[in-house]
Amino acid sequence: MNMPLGRVLTSERAEKIKDDLTEFTGLRGDQVAVLAICLSLGVYGKKEFSFEDATGYELNPQTLTRNGSDPWVEALFSLVYGRDLSVPEESETLTHLVRGHLNHGLYLLQEMKDGSGGRLDAFLKEISQYVTIRHLQLQDRWRPVVHGIKLFVGTDVDSSNRVEWEFNNTEKSPSPHVGIAGRSGYGKTQLLKALLAQLCGIEARVPCLVFDYKGDFARDTSFVQSLNAQVLNPEHDPLPIHLFALPDYSEKTIKRFAARMQESFSAAVRMGEKQQYRLRQAIIEAFNRRRGKAPPYPDWREVAEANCNLSQSGEADTVSGVLDKIVTYELFADSTTSVPNEPFYARNTIIDLSALSAYQELVVYLLLDHVYYDMRSKGDALISEGWQELRLIIALDEAHHYLQEDNPVLGRLLREGRSFGIAVFLSTQTLSDFSNQSVDYSELINNVFLFQLAQVKRADLTKLLRVSREEARGLEDEIHRLKPGQCVWSRPVGIGDRTYSVIEAEQFYKTIGRDI
Repeated sequence: MNMPLGRVLTSERAEKIKDDLTEFTGLRGDQVAVLAICLSLGVYGKKEFSFEDATGYELNPQTLTRNGSDPWVEALFSLVYGRDLSVPEESETLTHLVRGHLNHGLYLLQEMKDGSGGRLDAFLKEISQYVTIRHLQLQDRWRPVVHGIKLFVGTDVDSSNRVEWEFNNTEKSPSPHVGIAGRSGYGKTQLLKALLAQLCGIEARVPCLVFDYKGDFARDTSFVQSLNAQVLNPEHDPLPIHLFALPDYSEKTIKRFAARMQESFSAAVRMGEKQQYRLRQAIIEAFNRRRGKAPPYPDWREVAEANCNLSQSGEADTVSGVLDKIVTYELFADSTTSVPNEPFYARNTIIDLSALSAYQELVVYLLLDHVYYDMRSKGDALISEGWQELRLIIALDEAHHYLQEDNPVLGRLLREGRSFGIAVFLSTQTLSDFSNQSVDYSELINNVFLFQLAQVKRADLTKLLRVSREEARGLEDEIHRLKPGQCVWSRPVGIGDRTYSVIEAEQFYKTIGRDI
């Protein structure tokens, strides 16, 4: 169904209030906007609004409706106003009413802030008075149920007993992130596939996003079928994502986004300070050129053109060269190309990076940044009776290519992703990959599978496994003796406590042939 909601532009006064409230509350602009709309509907009901200037910020209708998948705007306004506002001929009316309630809701929030004495707790208490007991009862009634997830990880070498893992049990593990390390050919990829098949298979409900460095996952037909996954290969077709589509298009939001994009570029491409500044300005300029147009966001071609115009010398440099390759190779969809309403990672997805050579890291960093901020906008994942809701599994194969760089977004995903329901799986060849000069990823990983390694440093074992040097010495010998398919599994059995087992790790080719 086509959404009848058109461009929602606030008044200039409302824009200033929105910027002030985002700073005051720490909420994003689109979150403040939804709060304002709902507050105004509750206070004013079927109010008819006179026209106000529309010179403020533009709220992205796709953000209001979760990319068109949630018709709450049409449904709520139709209910309040007693007529069907979802039909195309009511588009202008619906847009006018949304704009009016957005403006007046922001005015109400400003009054509440002024009356709070600048105290956030007093401001929130004032808002909470509009939430009734009935609302809370309905919220509890429709709260999703969180189920425990139990994985079969292998067989204990000593006892031959079946070994299972309560993956999302928060009483045993404060973090769901997983590290898998081992020499090539010893079973780490087979274990990773087996875990993903159990977590994200056709019968499961947790989607996964796999960054496939060498094509080992995308070319495995059995694995792709077991997940019913879509395989995206940017070498052949543009990735179906508009990276520049934002929740709103205020000046502050665009500047923050430009800084984020520059940060992701800098992690993958060596850039001087002047190049970093020019890239930020080029992104901002590309957005400015889209003001008043549809869609309100640019694409990489427009950013590349803006970057070229801002270059004083006019000569090609690292940044302009990378931008040119992104455009020439059509790695991402342009702004005029239609993409699915739901996020590309809402279903099991494998990104085949094997043919991208020098641009693999950049594509990964840009997508991780997008996923991180999109998932953060959904709020905290639920925890029920010790089980945490899982919303997305992110798997990075050959992760040493990303761990060796100072990658801020990967650090944020590992530090904060758990609270959003994200689990990150990192598969690499050496233990030292889990820590570099700037970021110690080993502190953020609680679940570790170690196959035979070419080199084992006790210092790495003590950091990653939280053991004494004496224990690390014994584990070092154990790891050197491991046979193909065997691994040392270190996992929490309670907050602060750990246990170690030598197991015959589950292999994907066995998983698909048995009833787990």
